[in-house]
Amino acid sequence: MPPKVTERQYQGQVHEQSRALITDWTAALARAEAERQPTAAIMISGNIVELLRALGLFPMFPEVIALQNAIRKRSLPLILKAEQAGYSADNCAYVKADIGLYLDGGMGPGKPIPFPSLIVCNYVGGNVYVSCRLYSAGQGDMREYFTRDLGVPTLLVESDLEDPRYYAEAQLRNRIDAFFESLDHKKAVAAAAR
Repeated sequence: MPPKVTERQYQGQVHEQSRALITDWTAALARAEAERQPTAAIMISGNIVELLRALGLFPMFPEVIALQNAIRKRSLPLILKAEQAGYSADNCAYVKADIGLYLDGGMGPGKPIPFPSLIVCNYVGGNVYVSCRLYSAGQGDMREYFTRDLGVPTLLVESDLEDPRYYAEAQLRNRIDAFFESLDHKKAVAAAAR
């Protein structure tokens, strides 16, 4: 029989494993920046990571980056920078911290964070994430900033995880197809201009 593990020992093990995961992930982000690897920022973490990896995009999690900066007490100047740029004081602080991060040059929690090659805003409506509605509304601001100011393509995927009657596979497929067609068109226009 294995030795009994106390709650405090368990919490310490979980803390160390979490720290190792975040350390490895931020190091991989720094490598992605150094190697100019395509990245995709996911506005609500985790929903389509496997698909992005299959497409050769390294996943970025802006919520996690904002949280890591908050833990290190680095968020307030970033939030204020976003507000000075015109983002509302009642927008979600995660969103403003990330916008402030990019306005400040894109340095993350101790490592360089690449500008995303693609942004996926997967708004989850309905009653699932009621507490994140302000955050979801802030996705529009973040999407606009990255698209307008940085020229990063942004795909908005809306779904309701609670009620399948509000999910239309054909509509989602059309939106994704149109998004990739627009990327192909932009590449063709850029190639013709050279």
